Formats: sequence, structure tokens, C-alpha cells
Amino acid sequence: MRTRVALLACLLSLAPVAALAQAMTVSLSRGSDSVINIAECNDSTLTFTVSSWTLAAQPAAGTFYKVFATSATTCHTTLALPANTVELTGGFRDTGGSLTGPGLSAQNAGSVLTSIGTSCTVGSTPNPLRLCVLVYDSTQQNVVAGAQASGSIALDLARPGTPVNVSAASGDGALNVAWAEPTSGTMPARWTADATGVTSIAGQSCQDATGSSGSCSVSGTTQRSCRIRGLANDGCYQVVVTGFSTTDNASVASAVAYGVPKAVQDFWERYQAEGGREAGGCGAGGASLLSLLALAFVAPRLLRRRP
Repeated sequence: MRTRVALLACLLSLAPVAALAQAMTVSLSRGSDSVINIAECNDSTLTFTVSSWTLAAQPAAGTFYKVFATSATTCHTTLALPANTVELTGGFRDTGGSLTGPGLSAQNAGSVLTSIGTSCTVGSTPNPLRLCVLVYDSTQQNVVAGAQASGSIALDLARPGTPVNVSAASGDGALNVAWAEPTSGTMPARWTADATGVTSIAGQSCQDATGSSGSCSVSGTTQRSCRIRGLANDGCYQVVVTGFSTTDNASVASAVAYGVPKAVQDFWERYQAEGGREAGGCGAGGASLLSLLALAFVAPRLLRRRP
């Protein structure tokens, strides 16, 4: 699905001549992290919008305001555009009184990033995308010293580490998926396990499950399991686990594991019948899980002692 992200940049309290540089508040419509991730950086449909703004003070008559994007750490203050800077507007002329500009919309961020020399190479650490507003006099031949505003949007192009040791144990119409944390790279903030039906599994007896699929997800860094429900019993499935960073960058998918759901009362169902409340899979749980495990070992011995 195409991603359309609006980057809201509000310019407040920008005084005219001799004013100090003002800050621009920047946030994303999908959240408040102000970060462009890998998928957004590479999405040709990604757009951003600089909203209209209002000046707190009476601007000089005929003043122009222009919006720029740059990969530089600071905004320029000269008429000549420096390298890695692109103008995004033709200028907004003040008509007297407080100014509310028409804003800037539908700018393709991929094109803008290319124009300012920023690459979307995964694993790189580019400078933030900086948005600048400069104030020009009525002739547009002079930049008003100190009258500008800026805000930046960080780019996070790093993947988290890849989950390892994935397994998919049989459940009734389900697969209980477990995995281990990455052996290298950063720890994911959440995990998703995806099961996809396949025609066959080498060395296992199962039926073609093409067209059937399911998934489960868990958040946090402690749980390493979840249960994929709604699968066809005796169907052939392959499972991969993917980790995601706090900015929703996906890891490389894990190695494939295979599983076959079975129409039996499995361990997970027995655990829930005993009052278990763990969120999924075979991860660490509460006292009910421990009790069930103990019962699994003790019950056979008790049966053998009966006369």
C-alpha cells in the first residue's frame, strides 16, 4: 500500500527585521517521532506539507517569505543557494498586517531528498532533512538578517538485527512460533511472525495450503513467541519472523521454519484451560504455566503408584 505522510511544519512568532532566528515545529502525521524511516524514504509517493503560518508581529510591507529544503546543518542566509539546498516555493508576499501564508503542499519527499544530495541507502546516517524559511525585502534582492525559521526531520535508515532459531510447533488450527534474539545488530522493539501456505514440506506429510496465511505480533524485548491462529489443520506452512525498530524499520526476515497444524488439544490449549494468561506461544508465563509443566511430569508417576 502506498504511503502518504504529511510532515506538518508550523512557523510561529517570526518577527521582521532584526529578529532572532525562530524555530519551526516539525512533526509527522503518523506520530510525533519526526523521523523518516526506510520505507518512507524510498516511497515515491511520500509527500509532506508545510502548513500555513501566522507572524506575531507586523511585517514590513511587501516582504517575501520563501521555503527551502537542505541537508546542511544550518539554513543559508545569502541570495545564492549553496550546494545541497533547493527552493520549494516561489515566495509568499506580505500584504500587510499579520500574515497567514498559503502553505506548501504535495512536495514529493523522494525528489526533494535527491535534490539535496541525500541518499536513502539502508544503513547510512544522512543529515536530517532541514526546512528553512527565509525573509526577503520587497525587491527580493536582499535577505533580511536574522529573520528566518527552521526545523528538521531526522532520517533513520538503520535495520534492527535479524531474529534467529525460529521454530513452529503444531497447534490445533495454529502454529506456536518461537525464536531467539538477534546475534548481531540492535534489538527490535517488536516482532511479527508470518505463516504462508505452501504445496509441500520435505520430509513431512501435509496437504497443500497454498492461499492460506496468518500472522501474530508481540511488542517489547522480552517475549520471544506468539501463536498464529486460523490455519488449516494438516496444511503445509512456512514461517518467518521479522523484527521492527521503534521507527518501524524492518529487519531482514529470519531463516524459514516449517510447521503443520494438527487437530489435537495442544499444550497451549491445555495451558489456557488451566487458567494460563500468557499472551502467546511458549514464552515465560505465570504460575499456571509452571503448575501445568509440573503436572506433566508428576502425573505419570502418580499413575504408576496406584494399585
